[in-house]
Amino acid sequence: MQDQTQDLSGGDVILSAIIPHHNHGRYIGRAVNALLTQERAPDEIIIVDDASTDDSLAIINELATKSPRIVVINQPVNAGTNAALRAGFALARGQYFVLAGADDWVMPGFCKFGMDMLTQNPNAGLFCGDTVIVDGETEATTGYRPAARPLYSAGIISPRQCEELLKRMDNFIHTGGAIFRRDAILKAGGFDDSLGAFADGYLTRKIALTFGFCYAPRVVACWRVFITGVSRSTALDLTKAKEALELYPARLAADHAFPAWYPGVFRKRWQFATSRLALQATPPDFDFVVSMAATTAIDRLVFNAIRAIRKNNISRVAALGWLWLRLRPYRLTDLVATWLARKFDRFSAQI
Repeated sequence: MQDQTQDLSGGDVILSAIIPHHNHGRYIGRAVNALLTQERAPDEIIIVDDASTDDSLAIINELATKSPRIVVINQPVNAGTNAALRAGFALARGQYFVLAGADDWVMPGFCKFGMDMLTQNPNAGLFCGDTVIVDGETEATTGYRPAARPLYSAGIISPRQCEELLKRMDNFIHTGGAIFRRDAILKAGGFDDSLGAFADGYLTRKIALTFGFCYAPRVVACWRVFITGVSRSTALDLTKAKEALELYPARLAADHAFPAWYPGVFRKRWQFATSRLALQATPPDFDFVVSMAATTAIDRLVFNAIRAIRKNNISRVAALGWLWLRLRPYRLTDLVATWLARKFDRFSAQI
């Protein structure tokens, strides 16, 4: 029997990548190649096919013939992303993990930079950087994660500093642009099916609050977003979004790893985030916004007045402004500072 601490070439398995996959044969090659061509590539890449119904499995098996680092798990029944991650985690042998998207990709230098930072900061639970958000079909840039940077130079954020940051901002760790320690994932409880699309968000926040994390203000990954993706479909389905509005804060409140004040703050941020997505529709979905975020008679009066404008761009801006005043999801100065920093980054890269 092969030594479970050794890879196929006889070296130590230190870094594992897990790619949950379902019907993304069109994109999986790019995701895998981006990992294989890293300066410090993962020692193993575990692709968990979650009962794909297209030609994906044949494509994945063909990829596996090109590198001994690639391992394929074929799940006969579709059980969802969290179950696929658990299956990959159970097989993986590394002490560090990249949890990659089958339709996303990481940037050159990601693995080496992240592993170097984690080696220098052995108590940190994860490393993360900036992620570019691109349209699923056109790959046009639509935004960045995080919206507000927690640091403006590479460094470590302690659990206490993370708690202070959460008072001002949130969502500063994108799973696809992070490297995790195995023991941190285990201590935080892994991938909880009951949390659905929020399982990774819950996990990353808990790790950051328990161990602290390393962050670098550089683009390390690209996140391809489809309107039909799990996270977007949850946020834009009013019934699911309202169920999440009750479930997520309740789970946060029951976990002592999270500050007692955080579930209430998270609730407002969820109302803002889902309403913002609804306002991006054409025409803006004011029925969703009113149901999700109008908690007073004044809110309903204001939103109905804005709806009557009937000019989509003006009504979007006006509604977002009111939501911002009512919910205060982030500190405006943090958003402006991050926007300016990214503008400067692009300017510096051109000269």
